[in-house]
Parts: sequence; C-alpha cells; structure tokens
Amino acid sequence: MASTDSEDMEKDSGTSTPLDNGGVANQSSLTIDASENDQSQVKDTIMHDLSSDNDEEIRKELLTTVVESLFNVIWHGINGTTEESWIERSQVFVAIDSYAAQGQLIVFPSIIKGSEASYSNKFFTIKKIIFSLDEVSIEQLQNATYTIRIIDFLLSSKDAELDPAGTFDIKTLELTVKLFDLLGVWGYGPSDLGWMDMIPLSFKILISFIARPQLRVCASSVSRFHHVIELYVFQRQQEICYVLAGIYKALCDSLVASENNNFSVLVPLMRSILNKYHDQLCLKDHAPSLPSVQNSQIFFENFLHYMKTDEWNSFMEKKINPLAQQYIKETFNINDAVNEKFWFDCCKTNSNSVTSLDEKIVNPSRKRFESDVLRLYIERRYLEKDRILNRTLDQKKQHSRCIGRWNLTKKFYLGERGILGSKIVSTPVWKLCSTENYSRMRLKLLPQYNADTHIKASQLRDNTGTGKSSASTPVSLLANIAKEVPVIDPKEDDEEDLNSLMNNNSIATLEQKGEEKVILIEPCELVIMMDEIPGNLKLTTNRICFTDLRSEITDGLPYDFEISLSELREVHLRRYNLNRSAIEIFLIDQNNYFFNFSKEIRNKIYSQIMMLNHPNLYYAGIRSGADLLKASKLTKLNMIAGRTYNDLNQYPIFPWVLRDYSSKVLNLNDPQSYRDFSKPIGIQNPDRIREIQERYETFEDPTGTISKFHYGTHYSNAAGVMHYLLRLEPFASLHIQLQSGSKEESGNLFIAFRFDCADRQFHSLPMTWKTLLESHGDVKELIPEFFYLPDFLRNISSTLKFDLGKLQSGDRVDDVILPPWANSAEDFIRKHRAALESEYASAHLHEWIDLIFGFKQKGRAAVDALNVFYYCTYEGAVDIDAIDDITHREATIGMIKNFGQTPTQLLKEPHPRRMTQEEATNYSRKQSTLGQYIPAVNLFKNLSKAKTYFIDASAGLGKLVYIGMPSLQTRSFIHSGMLDSLITLTDTGIFGVHGWLPYSKSKSVPFTFELDGSIASRNIKNRKGLNWPFAPDIEVLPKLFCISNDAKLLFSGGYWDNSLRMYNINKGRLQNSNSTFNDLITCMSIDRTGRYLIVGSRDSTTAIWEINQGDGINVTPIRHYYGHDDEVTCVGISSELDVVVSGSKDGSCIMYMIRNGSYVMSLWPTANQENLRLCEIITLTISELGNITLFCRHFKDRTERGEYFIHLYSINGHLMASKRLDKRINDMIVSKHHVITGDVGGTVTVRNDHDLNEEMSFQLNVPVRCVSISSNNEHILVGLDDGKLIIISCNIKDN
Repeated sequence: MASTDSEDMEKDSGTSTPLDNGGVANQSSLTIDASENDQSQVKDTIMHDLSSDNDEEIRKELLTTVVESLFNVIWHGINGTTEESWIERSQVFVAIDSYAAQGQLIVFPSIIKGSEASYSNKFFTIKKIIFSLDEVSIEQLQNATYTIRIIDFLLSSKDAELDPAGTFDIKTLELTVKLFDLLGVWGYGPSDLGWMDMIPLSFKILISFIARPQLRVCASSVSRFHHVIELYVFQRQQEICYVLAGIYKALCDSLVASENNNFSVLVPLMRSILNKYHDQLCLKDHAPSLPSVQNSQIFFENFLHYMKTDEWNSFMEKKINPLAQQYIKETFNINDAVNEKFWFDCCKTNSNSVTSLDEKIVNPSRKRFESDVLRLYIERRYLEKDRILNRTLDQKKQHSRCIGRWNLTKKFYLGERGILGSKIVSTPVWKLCSTENYSRMRLKLLPQYNADTHIKASQLRDNTGTGKSSASTPVSLLANIAKEVPVIDPKEDDEEDLNSLMNNNSIATLEQKGEEKVILIEPCELVIMMDEIPGNLKLTTNRICFTDLRSEITDGLPYDFEISLSELREVHLRRYNLNRSAIEIFLIDQNNYFFNFSKEIRNKIYSQIMMLNHPNLYYAGIRSGADLLKASKLTKLNMIAGRTYNDLNQYPIFPWVLRDYSSKVLNLNDPQSYRDFSKPIGIQNPDRIREIQERYETFEDPTGTISKFHYGTHYSNAAGVMHYLLRLEPFASLHIQLQSGSKEESGNLFIAFRFDCADRQFHSLPMTWKTLLESHGDVKELIPEFFYLPDFLRNISSTLKFDLGKLQSGDRVDDVILPPWANSAEDFIRKHRAALESEYASAHLHEWIDLIFGFKQKGRAAVDALNVFYYCTYEGAVDIDAIDDITHREATIGMIKNFGQTPTQLLKEPHPRRMTQEEATNYSRKQSTLGQYIPAVNLFKNLSKAKTYFIDASAGLGKLVYIGMPSLQTRSFIHSGMLDSLITLTDTGIFGVHGWLPYSKSKSVPFTFELDGSIASRNIKNRKGLNWPFAPDIEVLPKLFCISNDAKLLFSGGYWDNSLRMYNINKGRLQNSNSTFNDLITCMSIDRTGRYLIVGSRDSTTAIWEINQGDGINVTPIRHYYGHDDEVTCVGISSELDVVVSGSKDGSCIMYMIRNGSYVMSLWPTANQENLRLCEIITLTISELGNITLFCRHFKDRTERGEYFIHLYSINGHLMASKRLDKRINDMIVSKHHVITGDVGGTVTVRNDHDLNEEMSFQLNVPVRCVSISSNNEHILVGLDDGKLIIISCNIKDN
C-alpha cells in the first residue's frame, strides 16, 4: 500500500528472469515470481478461456500462425551461431513468458513454445541438419548445443507443469535424443567431438521424461536409457547413483499413483543398472538380500517386495541419495551459472530492445491502452484502497454502535430513572437534534451514552498520540488540480417542464377505491449532512418508501423508512453540488429528508407527488422566489433559496449584525453598533476596499476557465459550519475528520484524527470579529444558531469536556469568550436576536439580502458592490453530469464542497425596505374602516397602557376554573365573519360556548364578546355540563381540562372512576370515555398543533394519545411514559420539538421524546436552602423555544407550607433563572417571550422568559383560578373565584 504509482507500474510491466526463481537447474521458469495462488488464478483463467472457445479449428489455425511467425523470427530473421545471436533469438521465449505472466495469452505458453504438431515445425532446421546432411559443421553443432539448452529450459519451466502433456511428448523426446546422438554425447553417432558437458544434461532430460505418468513417453525414454546403458560406460560412482536415484523416484511415484503402469518398464531398467554396476555399487555389502538379477521374471516380482524392506531403504538413503546429491551439486553448478547468465542477458537485451523501440516509435495503441485500461486500473486501485480504509472505519463505527447500545441498556437499569439507578449519574455527550420547530430552529440536544470526548484527537493535535491507535478514514479521491467544465448559464427555472408533467392524469387511474399501487421506483441518495446513502425511493399512491442499498451497514441498522403521504407538509426542489437534482421533503412532525436524483428523475418524482394532492401539502405549487420572499422571515428566505440543515455545504446563512463587541453596555439605538449591511463582510474594514478592487482587476486566468473574483473563499461552507459548532456533536467529529491527515506506519496507511490548533478554533467572538476585519481569507457570515441556541457557545459535552487545546498566550480554550455586554450565553443570544429584530436592522436588512440572495449576487451589480466570489461557487459554473472522467468529477465535487455554494438568486431587483413599527401602525390604521372595528394591538408591547375589562361569564354558577380559546377554528365561506368560540368551565361542571373576536365592532372595548345564552338561562336543561362528579379529594384546576384546536371536543379528568372523558362541545354531551390509568387523572395538556393529548395520573405514569380532529382519540394510547416515584401533577407537550414534559410530587421533571418514547433527562429544581431540601412540582409550561417554567413548593416536611419558587430551564436542562414567590400560583401560561401567572391573592403577573423579572402585574383582589391568552397575544383572559371573566387588553384609541 505504501508503494507509489510508478513502482506499481514497474511491477506490473517488468520482465522477469530465470534468476527470479533460482536458476534452470532448480526447476526454474521464465515467469514473474508470483505466488501459487496467482499461478492457480492464471491457470483457471486460461482454462476458462479455452473451454469457452468452441471453434477449435480457428484456435489451432491462430496457434499455427503464431508458431510459424516465431519460427521465422528465430531461424530466418537472425543469422549467426554466436552467443549474441542466440541471446537475440531467445528473446522470443522471454517475450512469451512475459505476456504469460501478465495474463495476456489465451493458451499455455508451453503450447506456443513447443507442443503437439507445431513443436517439430519450430525445430525444422535441426531436423534438416540431422536427416539431410552427410557432414555436420562446427556452427551447426553449436546451434544444436544451444537448442538443447533451450529444450532443457522448456522442460524444467513452471509452464511445463501447467501443461505437461503438451511439453513432454514423443516427438520432443525423439528430436532431443537425435540431437544428443548428433553431438556424440554418449560416445557414438556421426561425430564424437567430446561434448562432455552435455552428459549430465542428457541424463537430466531423459530422467524428466521417465518421470512422466504417460506410459508411452516413459517407455520410449526407458528404451533409450537401455541403449545408453549398453554403450555408455559411467565414469564415476556418483553418476551411477544420480541415474539410479532418478529412476527409483519415478518407480515409487508410479507405484503410488493409481492408473499408472510405468513400473512395468521401470523395474527392468533398474535390473539392467543393478546388474551392470553390481560391483561399483557394492551391492554385496549394502544389499545382500537383493533378489537375483539374472532371471528377469523372478526379479520383477521379488524386487517389488524387496523395495519395502529396511535394507533397501537404508541402502537408498545412506548410499545412493547422498552420492546423487553430491553429483548434482558438483556437476550442475557450472551449468547453472552458464544458464543464469545466458537468460539474464536475454532478459536484459529484451528490455533494452523494448525501451529502444518505445523511444524511436510512439505507439498509438499503447497510449490508447493507458487511457482506456490502465487509467481504469488505477482508479479501481484507488477505490480498493478507499474500500479497505473505509472498512476499518466501519468496524470502528460498528464497535461504537455496540458500545452505545450496551450503554443504553445499562442506562435503562442503572440510570437516574432506572430500577437500580440513582440521581447521581455522569453527564453524557450532547448531540444537536435534527428536530426543528416551525421557525426552523433546532433547539434540542440529545444525550449520547457512547460518549467520546475525543481525547485521542487532542493528543494527536499536541503530538502526544499515535496514528496507529487512531481510526482510519477514507483517502480522498480529490486531485490536486482539476479543471472544471464551463457550461451555459442555467435557465431561470429548470422546472419549466413540470407543468407538462403535472398535466398527466395517469395517477388518477391508480387511485381506485383506496387501493395502494406503486407509481415509480427510482435510485437516489439520502443526504445527511456530509454523507450520501445510496438507495431506492418508491412512490405509491399512499406512501414514500426509502430502501438503504449500502452493501455494508456501518451504524447498526439501515436507513430504511416509510413516509405516509398524509404526513407531507412541504416539498421543495433543491440543488445538490450546484446541480438541480434534489428534493427536500418536510413532514408535519417536523422531520425532513433530502434526496438526490438525476435531474430528469427529480422532476418526474416532484410532479407525481404534486399530482397526488394530499390535503396537508400546502406548498403544492410552483411559485417564484420573489412571490414567496415578500412575506417571509430570514429563516424562510433561506429555505426558499435552497439552504438546508441536511447539507452542510448549503447551510442557512445569517448576517453579522453587530460590530460592537467591546462595550460593556450594548446600545441597540446607536447605528454605530451595527455593521454596514450594504457591504459584504469582506470589506467591513474600509482599508481593504482598494486591495479587493485591485485583486479583481489584475486577475487573469491564462486558460480562460476561472473568472475574475474579489474573494477566494466563501461566506458559507461546511468547514465554516463545523468551525462555529465545534463544541457540539456531530460537528465536533466532523471537524476532527476534516482536520485529519494521513499517516503511514509499517507500510500501512492510517488517518490521524485530530483537533485543529487552538488559535484557529472558534474561541472568542470579539477575536472572530477582529479577524474578519484584518484577515484576507476569512469572509464567513454567521449561522442561525447565533440567534437562538446558547448551548453551542458552551463546552458542555461532558464532565471532562472537549480538550480544545491552549492558545499561544497559554490560555485554555473552553467556552466561547463573549463580548463584555453579555453576562451569559443566554444573554448574548437574547441581545443578539434583539439586534437582528431592532428598528435599525429591519430598516437595512434588505441591503444584505440584495448581496446574498438578490440582484447584487451576480452580474454588474455584484462587481460594483465588490461581491464576486470564486467562480465554482455559483450555480451554472460547472456541470457535474457532463464530466465523464471519474477522477475529474470527484475532484470537481470536492472543489465545490470545499469552496462553498452561493444560494439561489431570488430577486433581480432591489428588495423593498421593511416598514418600521410606526409605519406599520399607521398603515394598519389606514387599512381599517372607521366605525366598523378597531384593530387590536399587541398587549405585551403596550403593557403600561393595558386595562382590565369585567364580564360575568358564569352567571353565579360556580368558580371559573377553565378558559379555552381554540387556535384553529376553520370557517366555510358561508360562515365567514362569524364569531369564534370561547369556552368557559366552572368547578361545578357547567361550561359555556361564547362568541369571541379579538377586535372590536364598537369603539368602547378592544374585543367582541357574546355570552352563551344557556349560561344565563333559568332552564337547567338548556345548560351544558359534564354531568359526572369529580373525585372528592382533588382540587378542580385548569390542568384537568383541554379543548381540541377545532373547538369541537372537551377533554376532562379528575373523576373518581379514573376515566378520561371526551365531550362534544356543540351538543354538550359525553362522546366517549376511556379508562387507562390505575388512579385518578390529575393533569392533561394538548400541543399547539392540536395533534397530541398528554395525560398524567396519580399512579405516577403518563400516556399520550393522537387526536383525530372531530373523532377524538383511540381507546389505546400510542405510548406510556414511566419514571416518577409519586403522583404526576402537571404535563406539557411540544410536538414540533418532539418533547414531552411531566412534573411530579417527587420533585422531578422528566423529559421524554414523543416519536420513540426515549428518556432524555430529569430536572431536579432546588431552593438552595438547607431547610428546604424536599420539593414538589405543582404546574409547568413549555414555550415555543422549549423553555420550561416550573412552579414548585419547596419544604422540609410535607406537613409544612414551605416556600414557593418559580424556576426557568432551557429545553436542554440549563437553569436560566429562579424566583421566590409569596403566594401559590393556581395557573400559569406562556406566550412567545412572556410567562403569565395567576395566584390565590388575585394577582396576574407578567414576567419575561429569560430571567423571570416582573414586567407588569394586575391586582384583581379575587383569587385567580385560570389564565388564558388570545392567539395573537392581544388579550389576557382571567377566570376568578367569583365566576367573573376578566379581560386584560390595550385599546388602540389610547395609543
């Protein structure tokens, strides 16, 4: 793995020599030194090719042509008998073996070198010498000698082992023997010139033929050996032993092998040798029991038995084999040296010839081979390396997953709410949850129990860790330099063909009687931040299904899921890697998914979904960005422009709002506190303007590919997001992966996970702003979390925290250093958001929108505004689909992800300025018709001018314990203009349905209220009531009741039979009753969307139901929640944040998740007083931002009154504020930024939601029973003990 590309290519294309395998005498072959597995693989490949070719005639004809061509090259193409000439001839065999080693031959190399009928043709000249000439010249004898050496090489090569039948044939044997006769090797023949060095070689060749299992070949060789023994006189005892040992080994192999009858001819040969050389071998001394060699018939049978005796085996092992080995060692050393040198020279000459040929003639076919084959090989090799490294990382992830599951099981039993657990537990690592509220804020953190504090990453940053101990990540496929493909500017709307697609009525035929049918199945990728999960998307008439097609699932379970089409809320067309190929789907439960397709498939899927036209899909048309932009907030604007949390390269963009990060007090009324919204962030420092202009004017790209630009970096990219969110998972892990580098140890490639150095991390807001003003490469804008999520500014991951290193000054990096005017992270977020919503920012924000989303994003206006970025950040700069080369394409995608992506341009004209508050008020007045109604004003912005209005809403029928104002009361066109319903309920169970409007039809009061006639009626039968007694030991409070958002159903609890009752409000009668709990129902709550009902009981459990509008709830709840040790006293729910909260008399508040029921955390409010160690939670609320307000009684003993406290927690469990109260609160509600309480002393108090400080209080002098607020925060409605309804409001006439 550590070898370079050039080294790998040399290994692939190099030529081997006999030296690589130990020489010819040691059964070497002219092949690459490959393993036995490689040879087997080559053999299997060749045999497969042979078996797959049915036309034998064509194959033989091709083989004959090749052999004849080689014959002509050897004998007619090269003249001379010198060693140099034979070295040149032998290059043919070197080339054959080289091609065979590379797997480029379709037959065995032995077949080409000499097999069957072709072999004799190749040595035609030798046969002519033998049979046609009367006299033989010295030159011809030299040719014969070299020919014998080549034959020895062929017979001893490894390719002969692959095809023995084609190598050791009769014709080869006959030709070889005649050559030996020609040379007079055995002392007879036409010439005896003393070729004594051929004698050992002749014995070796004959023995190799004797060892063949074919009887015919063996018999012919034995016959020749009989002839040699009769005429040739062995000179040395070692020579006799060498021949005897070779023949005996062949005999033993024949006896062992089945269907091998060679022993029938080998035993007589053994008899002849033993008979002739009986004395030289000293057989009387070493083998006295040897059967008589005189009678051949008797010897044959007796010798086969004698071979098994210890005497004979000892004779062979101690006498014959040692002398034979000595003969091999002494005799073949010279032959080995000669052969090794000869073949080495052949290989060297062949290599030089090839190199010389390449230098003289440029081979076009080789270039095509390199581009068409070798390039693919290199790409595949990189992919294979990638796969191996990915596998290592997958194993680590799987290990972490297993540990995580074990920790979850351990947490279930030993956690703070486990059976065997305690309240004291270790703090987990916190991960940012993907759940969003309706303002697209991701507010919630989730605990991770397989906590990794990245200690090794810190050690590697400080050079105190090892690469081998760290995990591995894939080697990047990005090339160092990649030229992009400029394309034509994209169309204004590439969805122009969608209308034609949507006019297709094919889906109508699929929806028959509710039958589900498949519409289409297409390949896609599920995009999750930085990952792409390949899969298939199936669209049916009822569902969208995604199937994970990864071959290796690394994180435990596949990402397979189904989405009911009734759950769809929005579907948006998206870009991915600047290519219009993606779709983002938003669901009612605040989940969302990002799918990437090809462009054609994307448009088809979008049109098919739109044609299904499900009722909850309110973004079911194609509207221009300009139309949507005019009434949108900044988060919505990002969404329209294609920015998404699902792709870090297209993360939402928010502006730097302030420039004052040094003052102790932030003055939002001072324009000097704000940045210049009309200029890009890169030129907020006026000193840089000239430099930026010169960079643009002087830049020239010689290739013409790169356009002029002002900034080489971008204001939004994945690296910037990780930079800001470093202290939260999963961004900490992504940051570490981004900063990691490869490290090689012991020839293996590892990826060293490390944090970036401390000075480059996000550690200080004042320093970050200073860097923006002074640095030439930092032009990052902000992300949405700067305006709502204080937790990303704190290093809260665990008790150990992330070790982020030390600055050069020696200070350790921990929590982000805040400006002096911010007391805490929450204080910074609140003031920062207030700055964004300030009058000055509202009056100038449109200038920033023009730069990022509007007409100054591109073109001449962008040049004039110094707002041009690197060309590949703009849509249309490159066309990924037009790039065929995989390496080039991956490099281009990597460049896009590295530099960032400019949002879709929404406007080509200036964005209108937003109205100020005064202008909006005046406009509202002008729009109203005088005398008809007076528009209501926001109460919380005019608390000092609020007044109280008195209404008798119960007619003395009891205490007013509940006021319900449904948030979703739909009206048909015929009933438009009718009053909404306002429901009141007394402690005696009588409820009224009153008429209500939040504005006035007269000038006297700022609202409209019409009393329910049944309340004032003297006829008891006309009154609507619950008609079921409450339990005697329960106090009737507002938390026992809920109303559905459509004002049709009233849910109530607190009954003696533990039932949950559902009443039809319009009919005033019981619709359904449900008995689920084992004790009294003590509290309930409904979420803002009206989808879920959460109910708590005295049996310490809670349950959640899904509400079917108009039909109520099912008998069985969708989930039960456990964990409390005492009565559940209050509950809260937020479906958009996927959170359920319950408070109990055990002094704890537990948070769960709605969708999967997982336990998140417990809150244990304290009074910080030694004598108030016990606590019970009386009531709670949860706001749109997830802030949890708890009203508690702290005491030393339950018999004591104790003291009352109100505590404010963030959704992530951070205590924001605590206040001590003098009186008990009966009811508490929350608006967007305020908490409203009503106490037994008759006081209604309005507090802010960040420090619980009192902003206004209203003294009513009668105990408050319940509090409610109108949907648009215009009015506070209060129910009193005396049955009166108090409305707190602000009349616009007073403004």
